[in-house]
Amino acid sequence: MMTDANPETALAIGACLAYLALLLVTRWFMVAKPDRELLREHIQQLYAELSRPSGKSSAEDGRAAAIKSLLQVADKLLDKRYRYFWCWTGAYEASGWYLVHEAKRRLVADWNWQEVEVRLHSAVYELREPTAKRVAEGVGLADDIVHFLESIKDTPSTEQQLHGKSLLNRALRIIYSREGEETQDIYYWHNRIMWLATCSLGFISILTLWFGQPGLFLLGGAGGFLSRLSRLRVGNAIPQGYETFWAVLFISPLIGALAGWLGVLVAHLLVEQDLLGSDFQNVTWGANVPPTHASLGVAFLCGLSEGFFQGLIARWRSATESSVTRTSSGGIKKEKE
Repeated sequence: MMTDANPETALAIGACLAYLALLLVTRWFMVAKPDRELLREHIQQLYAELSRPSGKSSAEDGRAAAIKSLLQVADKLLDKRYRYFWCWTGAYEASGWYLVHEAKRRLVADWNWQEVEVRLHSAVYELREPTAKRVAEGVGLADDIVHFLESIKDTPSTEQQLHGKSLLNRALRIIYSREGEETQDIYYWHNRIMWLATCSLGFISILTLWFGQPGLFLLGGAGGFLSRLSRLRVGNAIPQGYETFWAVLFISPLIGALAGWLGVLVAHLLVEQDLLGSDFQNVTWGANVPPTHASLGVAFLCGLSEGFFQGLIARWRSATESSVTRTSSGGIKKEKE
């Protein structure tokens, strides 16, 4: 049954719209823009490296021109302005990082041996990272690089230098491919979070218009946000990545809001069946029934504690299954009689 329009309902819908706007603005300025600036900085560094004065052959000039063309394409991708910043998906940035990595890999051909040797040593550690994807391929190549470096005693020959550059090229292909996959995973993760957040805000708005009780959403959202803050304060479950941190922070209050509203509904159903203690007897729920202090407290606890909410759901499920079992048993007995 749809509730009558009132200031509280209008305020709840306005809060949902404001939260969505805040989410989009924060996502752009705290996630998208820093990533774009970092990508632009890498492009400028590559331009600076290409402009270093040195006597280059025609082949080297051709490689430099090809690398510049890659950087120009990456620059154009960054110069493309999103018509609306909330449409950001990370697609341009992912393509830009691929072009930058390709340019870095092609630059190896023009490096001197000292630069190649230093980068080979660092590549060994990157290839052996236990959390890296393609572990077997990376570790095998890292062993080949170590054996190659150990075989060089003094100044390497031209053939050895070419072989070292070939090994470094293979290593960078694996390293940059892994980094590109991780970057795309972050972008996909943010896009999924945005979809979930938008759907959650839509559900909150519809439930508020249809059933009312906007205060329960507010208390549940506050509990969800406080839960995330307390984890950061204690130091447990801190996200590993900066981008992941923002994604989790975006969705936590929405999960808490839905859990708080639904938790009060489940608690009220359990109270009606005398399945909760006396502490929950004052929990009320209804379209035009103002929430009691007990209802607000349950909403806050459900948003704050996932275990508390799941405990209510488990008790309700157990009671429902028991009721269905008794009903089925009674029907079978009547048929036998």
